[in-house]
Amino acid sequence: MTDNNTYPSEIVRPENERELIEVILAQPWTFAKTYVEKGPHEYFLRKDNELLYVMLVDAIREFGRDDYYYKTKYRYLDIGGYYYWHYYTLVNRRPRTPYTPEDIEQFMIKPHLVHDRA
Repeated sequence: MTDNNTYPSEIVRPENERELIEVILAQPWTFAKTYVEKGPHEYFLRKDNELLYVMLVDAIREFGRDDYYYKTKYRYLDIGGYYYWHYYTLVNRRPRTPYTPEDIEQFMIKPHLVHDRA
């Protein structure tokens, strides 16, 4: 780890991608209930997993691509079957394939499920 709390970008080089995915899979993600209609996704807070937050933000910055959500530009990382982006003190994700109605129904009941399609 460097002095500014960032991790080297080799954390998501091809030989380390699986390691990052394993850390991601262990993280509980919360379904964003307020965005269920407009942009369903999951998130976790930086305070809940500082290590993963820094790893993902570094990877998003280094290897992500810019795209728009409505009129706002974000940088997205495509890894392990999900698109990841960060916003202030949280990291968001949504699956490459849209959530099914059954997925959303389950998340509305239990928003803290770990949802893995990888």
